[in-house]
Amino acid sequence: MTLVVDEPGDAPRIHLLVIGVGSYRHLPGGADPMRHDTLGLRQLSGPPLSALAFTEFVVSRLRHPTARIGTVELLLSPAQSWAGRQGPTPIELPNSANVVTAFEAWYERCEADPDGVALFYFCGHGVQRGTPLLLAEDFGRSRLSMLENAIDILATFYGMAACPIRTQYFFIDACREIPQQLLGRLNGTPRVLIDREVFGEDRDCGLLFATSGGHRAYGVRGTATRFTEALIKAWEGLGGRQDSNRWVVEFGGLQYAVTALLQRDDPKAPSQRPQSYGLAGNAVLQVCPGPPVVPLRVACRPPGALQAGDATASLARLGSRDLEPLLRSEEGWLAELPADVYQLDVDVTPPYHPASQRITAWPPYCDVEVPLT
Repeated sequence: MTLVVDEPGDAPRIHLLVIGVGSYRHLPGGADPMRHDTLGLRQLSGPPLSALAFTEFVVSRLRHPTARIGTVELLLSPAQSWAGRQGPTPIELPNSANVVTAFEAWYERCEADPDGVALFYFCGHGVQRGTPLLLAEDFGRSRLSMLENAIDILATFYGMAACPIRTQYFFIDACREIPQQLLGRLNGTPRVLIDREVFGEDRDCGLLFATSGGHRAYGVRGTATRFTEALIKAWEGLGGRQDSNRWVVEFGGLQYAVTALLQRDDPKAPSQRPQSYGLAGNAVLQVCPGPPVVPLRVACRPPGALQAGDATASLARLGSRDLEPLLRSEEGWLAELPADVYQLDVDVTPPYHPASQRITAWPPYCDVEVPLT
């Protein structure tokens, strides 16, 4: 196993297991490709980048109200190192044997820390045959047993209810397409990392998939995936709500914000709808250091008003006279500003008249359309 962070202590701790599979040994282009149909899957560039981005967020910017960072276990392909305080640490590959070993070690750490927080993150290939399956680095080794190195993550999630740690969240950044080759197989049993027992649920938990059943998850080659980027933004504050004099993020807010950000950030991108399972409780996952910084987009109606001549827009916090000009784009104006109530002034040239209105810039984003006469 590759334990890249191990901070001892008596206080509740965060225990993170991260698996990022970009290089598959037995897929085309891999170290040991097999000459049979492996569901048409190919190598990936986004998972190791996404896994590292999520790990770095948890280690450096996650602010849990009661738990601090404790342990981080990391499996990545292609092989690379973690630049820790003690120097570079080689990271083991996420083949099925290493995944089992890492999961069991993670479970034991969680078991010993019932007031801590268990986080599980996976990014790589996934498919669906009745239930979502995650594919380990050595998937496709056997032509006769297609699911030999696949993991039933939903059954594993429900099995984790047996663990004494009471706060558990799983995040799965993988496709959930339904290959015809799998539908034709009556048998083939994927691996379940922990058996499900008969008992009552007593945990704050949730499992969030990057996409809904039967659909793909997307990314741009050479960058972290769209889902993981949105997840980190939501966790840092865009999935938050105001709780008295502080801003907090809960699991329900995460799902809402990630879905909204995926729809807003690139309207031309294929549709991707995150889906959650097993949500229970309303534990706070993040206490923000201040109001979240909300992306703002201001447009005009009719759109032709912007082409009629010079137009400017400025903002001021409600009750303040300090105006801040906004950056002009082709569609309108863009800004990022702390969550608050603002006075928006739009100044245009004739034949249109200037306009003012009050706006509430609240997460996950604020899109405003100003009517001009």
